[in-house]
Formats: sequence, structure tokens, C-alpha cells
Amino acid sequence: MFKQTQKLDILKIVATFFLLLGAIGWFLPFCGWPSRPTTESPNTERHGIVLDSNGNIYCGSKFYGRIQKYYPDGRFARGYDTEGGTGRGSDFGFAINEEDQLCITVSGMSKDYKSSVHHTKVYNGEGNLISTERSEREGTDYSHYMKNYAYDSSGNRYTFKGFLFPRIVKQTPSGQKSIIISTPIWLWFIQGPFPAFAFFFVSMFVIIVLSFKADAAKLSVPTINLMFGIQRLPSLKKILLVVIGIIGIAVLLCVVIIIGIETYPFLVIFGFLSFVLTMVIIGLLALIYGILSIWRCAKLDSKALKVSFSYSIKRRYEASKSLRSLMGKDPVWQKAKKISSKIALTCLLVWFLLLVLAICIVLYLDHIGVWQELID
Repeated sequence: MFKQTQKLDILKIVATFFLLLGAIGWFLPFCGWPSRPTTESPNTERHGIVLDSNGNIYCGSKFYGRIQKYYPDGRFARGYDTEGGTGRGSDFGFAINEEDQLCITVSGMSKDYKSSVHHTKVYNGEGNLISTERSEREGTDYSHYMKNYAYDSSGNRYTFKGFLFPRIVKQTPSGQKSIIISTPIWLWFIQGPFPAFAFFFVSMFVIIVLSFKADAAKLSVPTINLMFGIQRLPSLKKILLVVIGIIGIAVLLCVVIIIGIETYPFLVIFGFLSFVLTMVIIGLLALIYGILSIWRCAKLDSKALKVSFSYSIKRRYEASKSLRSLMGKDPVWQKAKKISSKIALTCLLVWFLLLVLAICIVLYLDHIGVWQELID
């Protein structure tokens, strides 16, 4: 027992460490990190690459809203904060002008959503700001389509690639390839959105499971019984259906966001807001269901309900087990459970069908040339 508890404690420490790494990587950019031009950041969410006449490499990171300059040998030179272009309804682009100066343009929609506004800043080779310019154009096209490859004067191709492991690959005219720029390992562990996002949520899930496992070991009961009040997992068929459903929704959202964020932003907004509304309805339903469950527990056995909030793990478990047994025989709670499940599943199904219908309508209107007129 002692050795098992010791192993669980060590695993908890490791999981907590990765949880903190994930939190740091996910939230630091929103706090303005990196704030200094001499501090390197991961080149995640690649957003274009350009070269100047000296062979210096400039690559953009959408997540950090940053452009980083590297010397021809791959050494980090400095970073440029775009000061925008990462939020909804905005974008940024960059290029090298004829005078070998870096030009960064941050674009977005005007307040009346009838035109696009563009702010351009020009920097010299030392990174000093030498000019700024603001312009406004008709229409709502504010997107910058950046190429993730570039050629130098010798014909070498530089490709900006990689999602989880962003890197710059140099390919000579003869076909020889080499990675000249990659994220340092200490930066990779706090790289957002991935793997930082995964570290945070996976570690949080692991910590919860380990906590239940430790309590289950003290009570000498199965972990699954302590977590969900059941003796064994559902059938493989049910688990597969749930997993496939979750993956299907995740893939749909990714496709809608990736394809629509630049070409159909209003479709993405509709999908996001409708999903939030659906989750709010399901959350309220869960709250009502939770209140009803507590009320029924108080009616059936108020003493056991009080004991279920005690500090003793054993007393909590025994009280919860007793309450689950009583609730399983309660017709009011059983009916409320079935109704709540049906309403929640119906809400998700309606949201899914409406989103698919909206995608089909938008794509059809765009195909016949009506969509842009409606937006304008």
C-alpha cells in the first residue's frame, strides 16, 4: 500500500509539473510575452516566410502575433511584435521592400464593417521603426495570404513547415535538405497553442484520475466505482460511439475554423456562438438536474447527504453508495435523468444539423455569386 501511494504521489508531481508548463505556455502570450525584441518565441502557427538581400530569414507566428528575424545560419536575431492581427476580424502580413526594409501591415475591419483598415509599419535593418502609414479600402477583405516558402538568390528553397514541431527547412538546387531553424527544446515545452494546450488539459485529467485512484486504494475498491459509481466500464460499442461523436464534432469545428476563418468569418462566428449557446443550455440543464438530485437525496436520506460532504473518505464513499442505491430506485429521479439526457442530446443534434445546414447554404450562395453581395 505504501509503495503504491508513493508511486501515485510521484506521478501527481510529474503531472502537476506539466500542468504548470501548459498553463505558462498557454497564458503567457495573452500577458504580452515575449515583450522584448531580443527574446525568442516559438514559431508556432506558421504565417509566412520572406528573405532579404543578405539572406536573413523572417518568419511569422500567428499565435504570438510576431515576426522573427534569423541570420542566414539560423541564429536568432530579433523579434517584431505586430501589435495586432491575431484576434477575430484581423490579420497581419509582412514583406521586404526594395530598400531591404521590413514592412508589417496589420489589417482589420472598420467600425461600420463596410471597409477594411490597414496599418503599415516600416523597420530598417537594425529593427528601428522609420515610418507608419494608415489606409482604408472599400470592401471587407483584410486577409493576408502569406507563402510558407521562399527562395534566395542562389536558388535555395526555404520552407516553413510543421505544426507541432515548427521548423525552417533549406533545400539546395541539388535537392539536399537541412533544418536550419527549429524551436529550442526549452521553448517547445511551453509552445502554444500546442503542446501547451495538451499538457494543461491532459495533466489536469491525469491529476483527477490519480486522486481518485489514491482514494480508491485506501478504500480497497475499484477506481471506476469511486469515480462513476459503477463496477465496470460501459461496453466497447458505447465507448466507440462516444469517441467517434466527439472526434466528429472536433473535426467539423477544425474544418470550419480553418477554412472559414479567412474566407467565411461570419460562418465561423455563427458556429462558435451557436455552440456556446448550446453549451449554456446544456449547462443550465445540468444545474437544474444537480439541484433536483440534491433535493431528492435530502428527501430520501438527509443524514446520508450530510455525511457525503464529510472529510472522511470512507464515510463519504459509504454515504454516496447508499444514496446511489436509493436514487436508483427513485422513479422521480430516474424520469428526470432520462428527460435531461434526451434534451441534452437533442440540443447537440439540433446544433450540429443547423451548423451543417448553414455551411451548405453559405457554400451554395458563394457558388452562385450571391454570398459576397449579401455580406457587402
